[in-house]
Amino acid sequence: MNVYGQYQGLGDYEKVAATVRKVPGVINVTPMITGQVMASANGNASGAVVRGVKPSDIAARDLIASNIKAGDLSGYKGPDGILLGS
Repeated sequence: MNVYGQYQGLGDYEKVAATVRKVPGVINVTPMITGQVMASANGNASGAVVRGVKPSDIAARDLIASNIKAGDLSGYKGPDGILLGS
């Protein structure tokens, strides 16, 4: 299930996440920001999706945390932390 703000975002996302966590059958809740970007390399450009997720939420998602191929989650912190996936 995805929950979105009515117009330009969701102000109190932590409160909304806490409410969704209480719904019977909900296993995990991960607040995130999603945006579209243009990525380019070697003269080629393509659309891509970028998602912003708190490090603690990524660490709680075993499917992601246990499948890192290079590096580890210790570098994913602060405003410049980046994880790349496919």
